[in-house]
Amino acid sequence: MKRKYILKKESEITAVFRSKKRCGNSSFIIYYSKQNVNTYFKFALSVGKKYGKAHERNLIKRRLRAIIRNYSSNLNPAFFFVIVIKPPAKNLTFQQLKTTFAKFASKINLLLSNN
Repeated sequence: MKRKYILKKESEITAVFRSKKRCGNSSFIIYYSKQNVNTYFKFALSVGKKYGKAHERNLIKRRLRAIIRNYSSNLNPAFFFVIVIKPPAKNLTFQQLKTTFAKFASKINLLLSNN
């Protein structure tokens, strides 16, 4: 992913959490906020140490970045979102992660059009 799509500043990430808008299940939670000034979406991924060792955390982040990259042309540019990944996500396959993300993204109007 290009750097312009990644939330880096703590203030931006905190603002997303403070918006208190979220959607999720036992595997992950998507916190989101709508921004009026943006020309492209921004996101951040968060995986706690309870998830597992570093290589396991890196794997799930790579998978979710690939999913977001796949949907990037259809994501609403007015959104900032943070995905908090929980330990039960370990048991999900790539396809299950993809369908779960798509379901939540369409539920919160993050997708401009359905694939």
